[in-house]
Amino acid sequence: MRFEQNGTIHRVDPFLQDTFPIKHYQRLCRVTLSDLESAADPEPLHHRLALFSNNHAILLAGSRQDPAQKTLTILLYCKTEAQVHQLQRWLKRTLSGSVQFQTLDDTDWTAFHELMPSDRTKVRLINEMVLFDLEEAGEDLTDPKPVIFSAAFAEQEPALAFLRHLRSIASEQSFDQAIYVDNTAHVRDHGLAEKFSHAIEVQKTFRISKAWLDIEALKFLELVTPAGGTFETLIVDEVLHPEDDDHPLTEQAPSPPES
Repeated sequence: MRFEQNGTIHRVDPFLQDTFPIKHYQRLCRVTLSDLESAADPEPLHHRLALFSNNHAILLAGSRQDPAQKTLTILLYCKTEAQVHQLQRWLKRTLSGSVQFQTLDDTDWTAFHELMPSDRTKVRLINEMVLFDLEEAGEDLTDPKPVIFSAAFAEQEPALAFLRHLRSIASEQSFDQAIYVDNTAHVRDHGLAEKFSHAIEVQKTFRISKAWLDIEALKFLELVTPAGGTFETLIVDEVLHPEDDDHPLTEQAPSPPES
């Protein structure tokens, strides 16, 4: 995924963005190339690095290119010191010019988190991809369509508190419905980050355009962030079903005993 933010060009592996930190990959290798031409294209280097990384079980996380400073910083994560040495030898053979190689422990993947888009940039990127897919599929966007916005939480209690808040403002915000989804088993079975353990999904119907997607998605982001959640994604032209709601307070109440 490529995007611009604060004057720099970022490239981030979209899979890692949804799954970091990866267990056992705690050794960060930061490679910085200096004196690059402002118009230099790092794609060929990225391609070669990706091939090398795949062959040696190293994770190429992403890069940040600063045209003003003429620098390119690449982040890779290794499991072992042997991988670090393999990478360092390959870089020495492959790259010329001013190259800095730094290694450090980064258990929480702090460097990768700083590389990722801001929340508002992420929302706009998601909207652009969704709209592109709809237009490519020839979807008719003249009529309003249901849109599902999804937020992720690490803990159940803040997720349920957010759900209660959404339901309390449903009329004011024109929400069709909102549900809670318990993803703890899925997260455990697939080794995903705990921040995806609990999801809140809300449905709203409106006419689809880039402007309206941005408006509605950013409004949802402004609700999610102070609640302690993370804006995850949106889905167009699907609807929520009450039977998918895992909220314990919305389960059907037992019938009263017969007298």
